[in-house]
Amino acid sequence: MSRLTGLRSRMVPLYCDKEPLAAPLLESSETDDRTFTDFALKVAKSAVQFMWPNQAEPEAETALTSVLQTGVERPDLRDEIYVQIIRLGTRNDDSVSMLRWAQLMLQIAHSFAPTLAIHPYAVVWLEEQIDPANAGVHSNKVKGLLQQTLKLLQTTSVPTRSTAVMPTTDTLAELCQELSDVASDVAVS
Repeated sequence: MSRLTGLRSRMVPLYCDKEPLAAPLLESSETDDRTFTDFALKVAKSAVQFMWPNQAEPEAETALTSVLQTGVERPDLRDEIYVQIIRLGTRNDDSVSMLRWAQLMLQIAHSFAPTLAIHPYAVVWLEEQIDPANAGVHSNKVKGLLQQTLKLLQTTSVPTRSTAVMPTTDTLAELCQELSDVASDVAVS
């Protein structure tokens, strides 16, 4: 059974939900199931904290770093991370969290690729999000970030498990500052 089939067989809503996950979205195939579950749930919590920060921006930066670092260090969780992040962008009508989500998707694509099992799913999902037929769904800023993400994934047509890179601390800090500045603009407009 493929990991995507495992995803479809679970009764988990595959649309945005800020509630914490009770279990990973994909089935573990390579590691101790308990370790996989612990890390997958940690990623889910960090992604929600990044998209809907309740505290100061350094908390968002810590959450972003946690998601990216897990994907870089744990190749077995990369597909889980992609599916979780896609889930958080599906039917999400909060413009501020969608901007943060699009940046998160882009940073993930810069840092690591999904496996061949999830890669086509991620590419098709992104193509659907930027399809002109869905013109009013996302802001131009979000669509631009999604186009950049799609381009990265399309140039990574054969993802490798060994290629992963963590952004610099300065890059992450600048991104979080930019998101903080832009979020107030999005909330006002």
